[in-house]
Amino acid sequence: MIKMPGIRTYVLGLALVPVSIISVVLSFQLITGKIDDLDQALRARAASMTRQLGPAAEYGVASGNLEALQILIDKAASEPDVQGVAVFADNGVSLAQAGPGQWGNVASKALPRDHLYQIELADRLLYYAPITRTEIQVNDFKQVSTTAGAVLPPRQYLLGWVGVEFSRNATLQSQRQALIRSLYILLAGLAVSFMLAWLIGRQITGPIMELMHKLRRIGEGHLGERVTTNGLGELGVLQRGINNMATHLQSMNEGMQGKIDQATARLVYQASHDALTGLINRWEFEQRLEGALQTALQHGREHVLCYMDLD
Repeated sequence: MIKMPGIRTYVLGLALVPVSIISVVLSFQLITGKIDDLDQALRARAASMTRQLGPAAEYGVASGNLEALQILIDKAASEPDVQGVAVFADNGVSLAQAGPGQWGNVASKALPRDHLYQIELADRLLYYAPITRTEIQVNDFKQVSTTAGAVLPPRQYLLGWVGVEFSRNATLQSQRQALIRSLYILLAGLAVSFMLAWLIGRQITGPIMELMHKLRRIGEGHLGERVTTNGLGELGVLQRGINNMATHLQSMNEGMQGKIDQATARLVYQASHDALTGLINRWEFEQRLEGALQTALQHGREHVLCYMDLD
């Protein structure tokens, strides 16, 4: 036979189920937001650093000063989460490299000439920024209203690319730690919620369980049982109502028992006495005579029987 859950289980479930659902949803939102924030922070820092390295490497590439270029990328490679930095010529030839970066064939990647290029992998991010040289041409022979020559539109020449490889291990580790911390907070919150729900449920179900116990005892015939009237509101009304009901039942039972005792005594009297004279009848006389004979035989007593015949 399957045992149905009691009222305490329902009260705990009513208190815990909504809290648990809300806590899980909020924790999921917080964890997802935290992970997205960490990813966005890494991407933003990687993009900003790569953009800055493009103009900074222009002088080394344009002048062929590979020593200055190497110093620049060595310093960049020492930044947190940076796994490698490399500078490539416009034909894809590596000019300088720092760190164990995995670049492959840069010439075959069809890198853009005018904007940042990103490659996202499971464990790392690759960013490529174009290295360009801008020339401003001035036509000194064209007459303008000012004393200076006419400025022609600037020309940009592609010198190469700078590539930066960022490791996602630290970010993934931070994400795992954030997930673990969020789970701990969730479990702690659920534990506290369970304790509070248990305490509140105990305050509610305790008097109800007492009511059930007293009602069971009253139903078994223990009409002297009473409920402790310490509840407020509807619970107090129910407690007082049960006590009043038990008092009324006990009073009715006592009155009924008195009537039953009186009726029993009356029946016993009528069974052993004559209705006309009020004297004992023949059956009662024989019972008393038998008792007298027994006491005479057992204790050696003597009895006298007086017989009167009334007409």
